[in-house]
Amino acid sequence: MEMKAKLKSIQLIKLCIIFLIIFFILGTLSCKGVSNLSEVLFTLYPPVITTLPEPSITRINHPTPTIETPPQSTETSIPLSTETICSRIIFHILFPVELEKDLFEHHAVGSFLIIHLEAINYFGQDIQMFNEDYHLHYFFETNQYDITPHPAATNYLYIRRGDNFYQDKIHPQSAWRTYLAFDVSPMIQEWQLIIKPGSKYQNSNCEYILTQTENQ
Repeated sequence: MEMKAKLKSIQLIKLCIIFLIIFFILGTLSCKGVSNLSEVLFTLYPPVITTLPEPSITRINHPTPTIETPPQSTETSIPLSTETICSRIIFHILFPVELEKDLFEHHAVGSFLIIHLEAINYFGQDIQMFNEDYHLHYFFETNQYDITPHPAATNYLYIRRGDNFYQDKIHPQSAWRTYLAFDVSPMIQEWQLIIKPGSKYQNSNCEYILTQTENQ
C-alpha cells in the first residue's frame, strides 16, 4: 500500500512538471506570435500619418491714403491803381487826439501822439494797409521829422481799445477804424498825417494829407 502511494505521488509530480513545461512553452510561443502578428499587421497596414496643411496667410495690402493737395489759387495780388485808390477811399481823423507818456510797458522817448483814424472804402476790393502806409510829418525847433507808427504801442492800443488792426484790410462798403501811436516831441504843435495806400507795392503819388487844424 505504501509503495502504491509513493508511485502515485511521483506520477503526480511528473505530471505537474510536464504541465509547467508545456505552459512555459505555450506562453513563449504566444508572446512571439503576438509580436510577429504585430509586425505583420504593421507591415500590411502601416499607420497613416496625416500631415495638416500649413495655414495660408492672406496679406491684405491696404492702399496708401492719398492726401489731396488743395489746388493753388491762380489769382495774383494785383496792386490797385493810384487813380482808383485815390477816388474810392476816404480817410478822416476822429478827434480828439491824445498825448500820453507811457502806454503800459511801452515808454516813449518823447510822448505818444494817439490818433483815432477812420476810413471808408467805396471800391469793390479789399485794400491792404501796412505800417509803411502811415507817415507823420512834423517840425520841432528847426528839425523836420517823418516817422511811422510805433509798432508796440500801436499794437497795445489795438488790444486795449479794439477796432481794426492798423495793418488790416479795409473791406468795401464798411467803416474801418484803427488807432495809431507815434513817438513825438511832447512840445509838438502842428503835424500832418500822410497816408499812402498801396505804397508797399508801388511808388504811388496818391496821398491823403490830414492835419490837426483841418479836421477840428
